[in-house]
Amino acid sequence: MQSHPMYSGRHAFFLPDLDDGGAQRVVVNLVNGFVRRGAAVDLVVAKVQGPFRSKLDAAVRLHDLGCTRTLSAVPRLAAYLRRERPVSVTAAMSHANAAALMAAALAGTRTRIIVAEHCHLSSNRDNAISWIDRHALPWLMKRLYRRADAILCVSAGVRDDIATQLQIPVDRIGVIANPVITQDLLASFGEPVQHRWFSDGEPPVLLGVGRMVPQKDFSTLIKACALLHDRGCPVRLIILGQGPEREALLALTRQLGLADSIDMPGYVQHPAAYMARAGALVLSSRWEGLPTVLIEAMAAGCPVVSTDCPSGPREILMDGRYGHLVPTADVAALAGAIEAVLRDPLPSAYLKGAVQRFTTDAVLDRYWTVMMGGAEALDDDIKAASVPRTLG
Repeated sequence: MQSHPMYSGRHAFFLPDLDDGGAQRVVVNLVNGFVRRGAAVDLVVAKVQGPFRSKLDAAVRLHDLGCTRTLSAVPRLAAYLRRERPVSVTAAMSHANAAALMAAALAGTRTRIIVAEHCHLSSNRDNAISWIDRHALPWLMKRLYRRADAILCVSAGVRDDIATQLQIPVDRIGVIANPVITQDLLASFGEPVQHRWFSDGEPPVLLGVGRMVPQKDFSTLIKACALLHDRGCPVRLIILGQGPEREALLALTRQLGLADSIDMPGYVQHPAAYMARAGALVLSSRWEGLPTVLIEAMAAGCPVVSTDCPSGPREILMDGRYGHLVPTADVAALAGAIEAVLRDPLPSAYLKGAVQRFTTDAVLDRYWTVMMGGAEALDDDIKAASVPRTLG
């Protein structure tokens, strides 16, 4: 593809891996979108592993640093910066953001460093198990983030939390939503789904999507399904995703007598195709950043129910206008909201219209402005500044 004159220079994005996570999905959407516009883009990954590798456009130049831990990739990322000298590097996720800023200081290049936060920092810290994530990483972030050329957050809630926790002026932090609605996503709604429950005359199917980790709180969703069964509402639930809690969740379904009503097929290539056929998508998370699954489901015309967790759901659903919001870890409230949405779902066209602000084109334009060092197109959301790169 011939480069458009507007897209000058080579730009890079940095991730820990290509696992099935929301931040990885967003970055793959970004790099694919930019190369299809004619930009020269590298995707640098601490370790190339995970299903999103297969979703990369062939024009994206992939660099595997071959490191098992993101922070251990700093020397190799610095060597990449000295060798390739990209105009900008946009990192995503806290470990990668810290690594990119340290690598820039080590490399001594003039590459513009942009850090993008996709999750609620204080919730991540307070629920972390490892000492590194609970203490060392927040300390590093507080020391390093103010040295970034631009700080981006996926929602206003994430921005406000970052400003408070890292003591950074809020006007130095920008908000750019995720590029969720892509042409690939729209096409995937029509992909076939080989699941016996999506047949005429079958009970309604609920959908949960995400890694099976405590943050997603799928146990509350399973218990809500049990309560619905007790009330005579025979819903079925499909949870798409993988993770360390899988066996515990399977045990819970057996304990509640729901083994025949809940399915966990693991990772699937086209979760959006399930959204296009589900009775409702349910987000049961304890915390988020900007949950893309809500946006994807609404783009499919699928009704949604979500916890009112920090942060993102309230912003996406416009204070509950486009879907039910319930307190976190509240089984009865979640069951009641599911029952209500199945009884009286919002029209598909209404839901689709509500998420047009998350289209790829709108987000790519805003990202490019920041990557090139400007802030004029961001309605004062970004206050980028050139700052010293030394760690002293």
